[in-house]
Amino acid sequence: MTASDDSSLREKLKRDMDRMSWSEMRRNILHQSMILVDSRLDLLAVGVAVAEDDTGKIEQWMAAGQISKPQQEHLERWEKEEPEFLGLLIPPFVLLTELGSRQ
Repeated sequence: MTASDDSSLREKLKRDMDRMSWSEMRRNILHQSMILVDSRLDLLAVGVAVAEDDTGKIEQWMAAGQISKPQQEHLERWEKEEPEFLGLLIPPFVLLTELGSRQ
């Protein structure tokens, strides 16, 4: 992929990225594969890596605990705190970065 293609993909993904509440995400949890992205990572960079199937970067982030599937303790806390997320849909995945609690 050329630098121009990468830039175009980043711009497309940036347009697709949006804020959403836990109550909005709860509806999709059973229908999509959710991936929790550490807030210190650039969600767009992770989105580009997923879209391009860059397994090297993805495995590196997974090994460092920077991306993961939400665990039961996340789901329970989100039910109580109803945080907001920055989300990016890259079928079949929903990438999420937690922004904080609305309470």
